[in-house]
Amino acid sequence: MSKQIKPEELSEIVTNLLTSPEKVGELEESSTYASFMTAIAEAVADHCGGEILQPAAEFDGVWYVGVHRTDSLPEGCDGVWGPYDKDGEL
Repeated sequence: MSKQIKPEELSEIVTNLLTSPEKVGELEESSTYASFMTAIAEAVADHCGGEILQPAAEFDGVWYVGVHRTDSLPEGCDGVWGPYDKDGEL
């Protein structure tokens, strides 16, 4: 039988991989980490709106992924991305 992973558990796995990959022992190379972070952002954008045009990148020791507006986001609303990076625009 396969392992059955609950939403809370999957969320914990993804959170740990994004915030402390060294503790998990995965995604330790920057290119692998960038690919994973980009793929997660793309999955969110595919289901909730927005578009990821560039891979995630590190800047001053912090990783970022840029999200761009698409028609899939309601006008005047930044969707799930809205509460983050108040200075940025979609």
